[in-house]
Amino acid sequence: MKHPHKVDSKIHNPLSFFTLEEDATDKALISKIGDAKKAETSLADVSNLIWKQQFGQTGVLITDGSLNLFFVRDRKGLLRSVHVELLGRSWFIGSLPVNDDRRREKGSRVFHLTPVQ
Repeated sequence: MKHPHKVDSKIHNPLSFFTLEEDATDKALISKIGDAKKAETSLADVSNLIWKQQFGQTGVLITDGSLNLFFVRDRKGLLRSVHVELLGRSWFIGSLPVNDDRRREKGSRVFHLTPVQ
């Protein structure tokens, strides 16, 4: 995994990201980040980044068909893996419960809270 990069999200949580250099499970990614609290972002963060690249222009989100991954809690408090992908001219957003067996592919970009210095 490459070194984290910071994202300027202006009004939302300060985010960082790294790109997977090998396949990994959601739980392995959360462990790499530190824990679920440090990994957790919000749907507002996801929406803000999509809005900034709504037409597929260059930015922090990957636009080549690879996944952008976020960890977000649903209204029941369940941590979910939210994947965002540009397909053609439209953004596809899906989510699944964090599952230790599901592997995320090399090249996916993982977003998380920026550690406080």
